[in-house]
Parts: sequence; C-alpha cells; structure tokens
Amino acid sequence: MYTQHQKRQKTYGGRQTPVTDSYEFFPGVTRVEYRPGASAEDSLCFRHYNPSERVHGRTMEEWFRPAVSYWHAFSYQGLDRYGMPAFIRPWDEAPNSLEACKRRVRAAFEFFSKLGVRYWTVFDRDLTPEGYTLEESFQQLDEVIDLVQELQQRTGIKPLWFGCNLFSHPRYANGAATNPDAHVAAYAAAQCKKAFDIAMKLGAENFLLWGAREGYHNPMVADLPREMRNYAKFLKIVADYKDKHGFRGNLLIRPGPHRESRFYNSEHRYESEDCDTFGRYDYDAMSTLCLLKHHGLERQFKLHVYPGRDHLFASAMGYLGCIEYESYHEEYFGDFRYNGETTVMMKNFIDQVSLT
Repeated sequence: MYTQHQKRQKTYGGRQTPVTDSYEFFPGVTRVEYRPGASAEDSLCFRHYNPSERVHGRTMEEWFRPAVSYWHAFSYQGLDRYGMPAFIRPWDEAPNSLEACKRRVRAAFEFFSKLGVRYWTVFDRDLTPEGYTLEESFQQLDEVIDLVQELQQRTGIKPLWFGCNLFSHPRYANGAATNPDAHVAAYAAAQCKKAFDIAMKLGAENFLLWGAREGYHNPMVADLPREMRNYAKFLKIVADYKDKHGFRGNLLIRPGPHRESRFYNSEHRYESEDCDTFGRYDYDAMSTLCLLKHHGLERQFKLHVYPGRDHLFASAMGYLGCIEYESYHEEYFGDFRYNGETTVMMKNFIDQVSLT
C-alpha cells in the first residue's frame, strides 16, 4: 500500500520578485494583433489568423477556440529524462512555494491577455504541488484558485477544460481507478471530486480525464475484465456527478499516451518518450470508443485527441471534442507537404460545427 507520509520536497531558495497587480512579466510586449502585411522581422503578430474574420457564418475565433496549455507554457520547467530543469524564468524563483505558484498564475494571465486568447487549459496539479496530506493539497489549491477566479473575472478568460491529474504522483504508478489498492482508488475519487468542483467554480467549458496509468504491466497478473469494469464505474460516477450538479460542459476523455505524427505515413520519425510499456485500456480513439460503448457511456463523453488518425476517427464517429497541438505537430501547419492533412483537419471542424 502506498502511504502519504513521505518527506516534503525541498524548495529552492533565492530572491523572490515582489509582485503586485501592476507588475509586468513581459514588459515591452503589447497585445499581439492581426497584421497580414507584416515584415519577416515582425514575429509578434498574426499573419493568417484573424479572430474576427467570418468564415461560413462564424468568426475564426468561434471555429477554433484556441486555448493555451498552462502546463506546457508555464508549469513545465524544461526537465527531461536526461537532466535537471533547464528553464530559468522570473516567476519560478523558489518554484515549489505557494507564492511562486501565484506568480506563475499572474504571469500566465498576462501572457493570455497579450496573446488575445479567451481560453486556457489546466490540470489541478499544474497549479500547486502535492501537499503533505490531502487536506493540505486542497487548502493550497483553494488559495491559488481564489487568485485565478479574480484574474478570470478581470480578463474574461476561462478554462476550455479543467482536468484532474491522476497520473503524476507515485501513488498512481499502478493506476487510479484500476489500482489494486482500494485506498488509492478512494484518494483518486476525492481528488477528482475536488477538481470537478473547481471546474464548475471557474466556469470551465469541459472537464478532462486522462487515464494515463489505467492499464496493466503484465496480463498474467491482471484481471482485465474486472479492471475495465472498475475503470468504467469510475467514469460513470464522474458522469453521474456531472448530471447531479447540472454541469453543462462536456466530459472529455483523452486516449494515449501514444503520440501520432502522420495520417498515412508509416515512417514514424518521432520516438515517443511516452511509448507504452504496459497495456492501456484506452490506448487510442478506437479502443476508447469501444470501452465507452461496451459500458454504455458513449453519450457521456467526447474525445480529446492529437492530430492524426485519432482525430480523424473521433470526428468520423462524432466524438471529436478537442485537439491538442504540440510542437512536434508543426508539420501540419508549417510544411506544404502536409497541406492535405491540414485541410482534412479544418474540414472536420466545419463538419462538426466547431469543437467543444
């Protein structure tokens, strides 16, 4: 059994930047505007994306609903499997302190505002680190959420989705909903309830679940039907909680953690750091849809997918909820050889009348 009582993670010392409401993390940077005739040297502008331009009766902003990932843009510190964090940012002085978490949130909302987006995406554990107890984790999260709510009211920016991180902490090494330890499954349920309550408080458009650890390492010691039933039961509890509290957004489930880089090219030139070392119950879009349909949950969820086959299948079946674009997908928008794939993606948006 995994126990909560472990040594606290050390915080890094150092001078902390005093932050007030008027403090700027990106001084000299104004709001990014649409300028189709900008020169090559002018990089802080949109040359093709015009949020207010109408296409088929809707603005570009309404079709795409772009959102900034909080983890990718602010929480991630440049750490990889080969070394220590490499990003040095003014808001990350003493990165594990509560004050640093608040500075990071302020920096993020300044960034969102200057970029001109209306949405952001975030997991609960992206905002504050794990506490010594569940209660402490909730208290820290509540304190930062109060600041987030204040900044949202000031800027009009809100979460496209709010998610529950049930995969990063060592307690979830053997899964959350499918963990053989009932204490871990109960802990995951409590954390998920708290995250859902925050999603409703912040006015999130969707709630995301990513079962990154829901699977088996060795089928010889796993009861697959039982574990899949447990996973489906967990998803049903979340769906029932949504209906009970009248949450009008969508429930998103994210297949993975495999990555795709092509529609049709079998030469996968990206070696994923998240390659599966165990069997996933929601490995891709098709297996996830199979799981949902088998347990009668297909009307409760839509899919959060990457560009490629997953987004194509999800759209074809009417379950496309959100597309996550990362730097290694840049060929879709930066290489003329893949204009066909990009066109299909854009057509999917129109066929499904935008995304969630």
